[in-house]
Amino acid sequence: MKGNLLAFFLDGPALKKPNEHRLRLSQNGNKVGYVSACGYSPRLRKNIGVGMVSLVGLKSTSPIVMEASENLYNVDVVSLPFSWGRQITSQQAI
Repeated sequence: MKGNLLAFFLDGPALKKPNEHRLRLSQNGNKVGYVSACGYSPRLRKNIGVGMVSLVGLKSTSPIVMEASENLYNVDVVSLPFSWGRQITSQQAI
């Protein structure tokens, strides 16, 4: 897969533990990448992750979701490093 290593904010309740395996990222039912690592950040007070997203997925305006334990989490792609202030979103990076 040709893509970029990116950071993510994940919606929903705090993740109880970090993932042990790659988690699929999909867009309209199609695989567009994976999350390598994710967990809850007490400092940012939200779920965060890092992984790969295909260029096709980044260029699309459709939402990206992470599939984990029969749950779907909405994914907001952001720039690294994580910060409290302004983030560069995937649409601004293109």
